[in-house]
Amino acid sequence: MFENNRKVLLLNAYEAKSHKCWREFLEENLSGCHFISVVLPPRFFSWRIHGNPIIFSEYETEKLAENYDLIIATSMCDIATIKGFFPNLSDTPVIVYFHENQFAYPETDRVKSYQDAQIKSINSAVVADRLLFNSFYNMQTFLEEGEKLLKKMPDFNKTKIFEKLTAKSEVLPVPIYPLGFDRKTVNKIPVILWNHRWEYDKAPERFFHAMEELRNKGYTFKLNVVGQQFRRQPECFDKYKNILGHEILNWGYVYNIDEYHDILRGSDFVVSTSLHEFQGLAVLEAVSAGTVPVVPDRMAYRAIFQDIYKYASYENDQEKDINALVEKLEMFIEKY
Repeated sequence: MFENNRKVLLLNAYEAKSHKCWREFLEENLSGCHFISVVLPPRFFSWRIHGNPIIFSEYETEKLAENYDLIIATSMCDIATIKGFFPNLSDTPVIVYFHENQFAYPETDRVKSYQDAQIKSINSAVVADRLLFNSFYNMQTFLEEGEKLLKKMPDFNKTKIFEKLTAKSEVLPVPIYPLGFDRKTVNKIPVILWNHRWEYDKAPERFFHAMEELRNKGYTFKLNVVGQQFRRQPECFDKYKNILGHEILNWGYVYNIDEYHDILRGSDFVVSTSLHEFQGLAVLEAVSAGTVPVVPDRMAYRAIFQDIYKYASYENDQEKDINALVEKLEMFIEKY
């Protein structure tokens, strides 16, 4: 599908940071294709996922009215409706790329019901020619949970749609540029990194509780707590900035990319406590800079990392999850 001289429409209804990196990689590396990108800012999630065809039709009519050889759309786009709005695109081949799916969000997420979005994503998958997922976990949860949802329909629920979707699905991770391990000096005491979005689905309170427990047990360490921040964020950040103040080396979002990469290279261990992770780009990027991953045995991490780097997962039991993380970090720190 990526022959030279192809004109490609790239649609993204919610261009989060990882989505932007993915788009820029395509534009930079598929030099034989001429990309026309139409993207929307990553805010007002529910409105974006339901209203993107209307927004595109009102504000991007000129671009979508052209003819293309291929459409690459993220799963946040309602591509079935978009094709209905723009008949010129009705026969254009489509690749739908899943950075995430609407079936694997934790129950505590602020959006309680995803069923409408789930149905829209199934519709988009049906009209697509190929489905690409950034991890096996992502693909598996979409195909399995999507099929379960359709079986809940009160009638006409013996559909074989997901047999067809499985046949055109494959895994293609978002690529990571290796940062290289270029440390000039070795840290005298271990430096632990937490570099995720400052949101509830990343379970930051579990990380902070684990750090407090480590300190109470007499372990000495330093912390780099960085990552993307938002107007609303879990209260635990303000609380533990004071509690763990003596351990903190870097705190908050790092705007300078070179400085951020230096922080990754200067860390020894990168920790995840996430309850929601489809590929784990933040951890993978840190690992490419030389840090040792310490991640839960769940989600995408299960297929990516060897057992030595994973702690036992207790997704629904915070205390056990924290204890498992502490035990794994103790093992690594004692060998430091």
